[in-house]
Amino acid sequence: MPEPGSALKLADVDAYPPRGLRPRTPAPGPSAPAPARLIAAGRAAPGPGSSGPGPSGPGSGPRPGPGPSGLAVAAVRPPAPHVPELAPADYRRMFRVVEDVADAPDLTRFREDLLVALGRHLGWGRAMVLDGENWQAAASARPGDVHSFGRLFVDEYLHRWFPDEPLVTPAALAALAGTGQVVLTDLLCGASPRERGFAEGFLRRHQVAEVAGLAVTCEAGLVYVGVAFADESEVGPRERAILARLRRVLAPVIREQLRRGEAESPPRWPLTAREREVAELVAAGLTNRQIARRLGITLETVKKHLTHILAKTECPSRTVLAVAWQRRTAG
Repeated sequence: MPEPGSALKLADVDAYPPRGLRPRTPAPGPSAPAPARLIAAGRAAPGPGSSGPGPSGPGSGPRPGPGPSGLAVAAVRPPAPHVPELAPADYRRMFRVVEDVADAPDLTRFREDLLVALGRHLGWGRAMVLDGENWQAAASARPGDVHSFGRLFVDEYLHRWFPDEPLVTPAALAALAGTGQVVLTDLLCGASPRERGFAEGFLRRHQVAEVAGLAVTCEAGLVYVGVAFADESEVGPRERAILARLRRVLAPVIREQLRRGEAESPPRWPLTAREREVAELVAAGLTNRQIARRLGITLETVKKHLTHILAKTECPSRTVLAVAWQRRTAG
């Protein structure tokens, strides 16, 4: 693989699938470990990597512990999923996506180019690319020009449905922390009535039956790519494999863009991690009550955080804070 930031050309790959992207099949025998699945035991920003299984023995069981970026997780051992072998044409399409975005001069242009490339080479015509310093920031950002959905869809999502979205729950964070990707129907099995209402009362009304997403993180932030499908059957084993491998080949380019954007951004306000979460949700237009429900805290705690935020940022009101926050985080 070329160094991060260098243009990735089809000529760099001698055969398909490329050596670094072939599915790894564990050697047979009792010593081959099953992959670990991450189950959320807390709420925090997702991060790369996964937590390994705990020690075995009578009464040991899964042992919760700190995961990436503070996400508390517990490791369990599910059956190893079947990863289908992709065709050479699938790899060519993925690498053409990377070619189209590798030379983007900044994160804004990268997002725009990625939307076009996903539609052109993979046929994913309804997509969204979000970024932020963590998953909460990316999920609550106003999409602007980084989506291929209609304006009515986005406005209704932001003003009515965002607090109920299953893709910003602890289960979604665990999936992103563990594998870097998430699929809506995987989350709906244990979803709340509000989260099911999001899928059935909002998405299906807009001809969206399934949503699949990937995330790439580094110390400078996170980029999330979400794709909507009109039929659940469109996201089978092959599409999930494409999503996983696309994430791997996009990761070096995304991380370079995030680090470059952080270096060029203005100094951060001296807010705690929780205060930044509250400020991001205020900027997204949520009420105090909606913020409390989203973050799992009391209404009084939200009000206290907001008081501290206004003092630290020297903003006289939440309206001024929302405008200032959007200006500082605009790509």
